[in-house]
Amino acid sequence: MLLCLVYAYKIYKEKVAYLPFPRPHLNDNNIDVNHLFRYINDKTKPLFVDRISRDIKSITGMIIKKGDTIPKARAIGAILAANAVVSADAIISQENWSGFETFDKYYRLNRNSGVNLTNSIL
Repeated sequence: MLLCLVYAYKIYKEKVAYLPFPRPHLNDNNIDVNHLFRYINDKTKPLFVDRISRDIKSITGMIIKKGDTIPKARAIGAILAANAVVSADAIISQENWSGFETFDKYYRLNRNSGVNLTNSIL
């Protein structure tokens, strides 16, 4: 069963992030930011990138097959797009990578594109 991200986001906004929570930006105190991601038990405490990364890695570890390596969080979208036969150029453009080599070397886990070139050419 796939997790419906839109539904999960709506529920999260209703239960956790329903009130604005402005705090000074870490690098510029003149700017206030509203932290969307917060601890569930303490809604006044924002989640930062290190905690979010650990949570993503933990969740990803639960859904992969035993023995498979856990993909990087940034690679999950690219992997799903590549498996859905989205062109490498489109993936590279959306992910803002410097080029094909970055995608191919670090993020592409499967080189079987699933495209039948014979049928595509004919």
